[in-house]
Amino acid sequence: MNEEAAPFHYVSTFAEAKKLVEDHDNFWVINCGCREGTGKCEQSKHEVCLWFRQYDERGRKIEKHEALELISYGEEKKLVARPFRNGKDKSIVDGVCLCCYDCCYFFTKGDEDSDKGELIESTDWDVCTECGVCVD
Repeated sequence: MNEEAAPFHYVSTFAEAKKLVEDHDNFWVINCGCREGTGKCEQSKHEVCLWFRQYDERGRKIEKHEALELISYGEEKKLVARPFRNGKDKSIVDGVCLCCYDCCYFFTKGDEDSDKGELIESTDWDVCTECGVCVD
């Protein structure tokens, strides 16, 4: 993908998110602005946005093992790993937000360009029995 055209946000697998953590040495975690803004998240705790550098006074510095635990927490809670790129150099990933379905601005508003990733669900109706297992 052309770095100039690359969206600021993109969806990744949890394995890809863990690799991003492994590739960095500094970590800050902050409360999710979407969760705080709506005040209605039922899917997870609020402190789920991981930065690889400190942008401002917000955030709490954490260790690498805590960052990896946060990514695992996101996977357990069925959140979506959504890395974000540097605003000036899109070849740099600045962090990973762990997004939920009920209040994430980037999923509910959809007015900002975001790469949906490679793993978009589709149903093979030739083999589907409509058992409902995939619904959750």
